[in-house]
Amino acid sequence: MNETTGEYKRVAFLLADLQFGGVERFALNLAGGLSQRGIEVDMVLVNATGQYMSEVPSGVNVVDLGSPRAITCVPRLVSYLHRTRPYAMITGQDHISVVGLLAKLLAGGKTRTMVTHHTMSLIESASGGNRRKAVVPRIMRMLYPSADVLVAVSENTREDLIRTVGKAAIKTKVIYNGVVTPEFLKTVKEPADHPWFAEGQPPVVVAAGRLSSASGRHKDYPTVVRAFAILRKSLDARLMILGDGEEREGLISLAHELEIDDYVHIPGFVPNPGAYMTKADVFVLSSFWECLPTVAIESLAAGTPVVATDGAGGTREVVRDDQCGAMVPVGNPEAMATAIGDILMRSGTRTPEETWNRFTLSAMVDNYMDALQLEIP
Repeated sequence: MNETTGEYKRVAFLLADLQFGGVERFALNLAGGLSQRGIEVDMVLVNATGQYMSEVPSGVNVVDLGSPRAITCVPRLVSYLHRTRPYAMITGQDHISVVGLLAKLLAGGKTRTMVTHHTMSLIESASGGNRRKAVVPRIMRMLYPSADVLVAVSENTREDLIRTVGKAAIKTKVIYNGVVTPEFLKTVKEPADHPWFAEGQPPVVVAAGRLSSASGRHKDYPTVVRAFAILRKSLDARLMILGDGEEREGLISLAHELEIDDYVHIPGFVPNPGAYMTKADVFVLSSFWECLPTVAIESLAAGTPVVATDGAGGTREVVRDDQCGAMVPVGNPEAMATAIGDILMRSGTRTPEETWNRFTLSAMVDNYMDALQLEIP
């Protein structure tokens, strides 16, 4: 194989690991999509651990740098770049992007660096109470201008990147994540084995996501529970919150305190949330911010309208009109309850394909290949 052709066809993804998370799922989806288009793909991991390790697509090579921390992997990453000389390296987490750009500068060579921005950096650094989160934006301002391509997952995320990095980020491209995959569209047809979804039962409101303290700062599930308690005063309904984590017990206690625990079910992790979304009458997203809300897009693809909070990030780019559902103020259970009730009164409302076809895997792969100027020889 010609050396130039070999470099041109190989793309590396750089991640910390493959723990459950939106960035990790994005990387796996895009890696699989590029591989299917004939691109040679390496999944380069600081440490090859995590629940998603079993979901690495066939044909994608895993490269384990075997480092306990991101910063200590730089020499091994430099060695990988020297040895393999990929055409491009894609990063997707702020601190890992910093490491990748530093390694590229040390390695020299022609590898193109693409930084994808999936966070609200200034909000997270201000609210996280974490020294690393406070320091990373400063380092981003120094190193991000050296990237060949900057990509944001929504217009609001692009604006956040410009505020964080400065003028160097003005030419940032917006490419939506390919949330709707063929595999997801199969899961929406699977059975959701729960008696609440039986014919003739009251309507079911569903929320989903990590119930961890790390995400709890901005996911704001208590507002969903309080909104449902208000809704129950005028409408017979059920609430199901999918996901697991240390916040789960607190939400169960809140439901008990509000005397709605008989109508609230928090089953923990479920392997096929798409099936539950399909059966739901309304999906609720209560976050203070979301760069691009994966679960809201999945719900639309499952045919279920979304009531979402109008916080920072890209949610308004997803839930755009009455076809999709409704937007409500952040942290306002009364407004949320009213919006949910309005949709439930329009029984049988389903979302059309045009509300989610911007977020398909195929569209994302096309856009990334164009941004990287990738062509199959």
